[in-house]
Amino acid sequence: MKLRTLLLDALCAIAFSTLHAESPERTAPSSLTVDAQLAANKAGAEDKFRPIYGGSYAKTDKSRTIAVQAWNIGRTPAKARLTVYWIGKATGTTNRVVLAEQTHALTLTPGVVQKLSSESGEVKGSDLTVRTGRYRQTTGFTLDGWACVLRDDETEPPHTRGALLAVKASDAHLEELVRLRETLAALPRVKDGKVLKK
Repeated sequence: MKLRTLLLDALCAIAFSTLHAESPERTAPSSLTVDAQLAANKAGAEDKFRPIYGGSYAKTDKSRTIAVQAWNIGRTPAKARLTVYWIGKATGTTNRVVLAEQTHALTLTPGVVQKLSSESGEVKGSDLTVRTGRYRQTTGFTLDGWACVLRDDETEPPHTRGALLAVKASDAHLEELVRLRETLAALPRVKDGKVLKK
């Protein structure tokens, strides 16, 4: 009887989590689109060596720049908000963070391509592992990639302000991430090399 109760509780928990799992945001029909390409990939001082007491040490300093294009294939001008997210992780972990976030208000005229650039800023991190004593010390962050999100900024029907219009990301898993609006909003933000407190 007790086993049956435990099984029923487990099934209920799974069903609850499935019903309340966040669904990826779908792209609304639109004449607006966005594209982006890596324009610069800079690596500063990068040190890797093995300490004499065993283990490893790595120090990285990187920054990236992307060239972004947004355009309108429709017949009338349209307002949109473009947000570029630079996503990374705390060094030595799988904990994602938003390293930088830049938003631009755009008025897209049919037939005119708007061009802009976005920079990640310097992303620094270090990872020291000592074999003796199983000691590990990490600092900073690593850079995963970027995602460009274009949202509707019109207020009159049939528009829905804030509706997702287009996404372009450096990797498929980052595109999936930015389509989970609540998950993305909950990610820690980084400023001046430190995680901001909420």
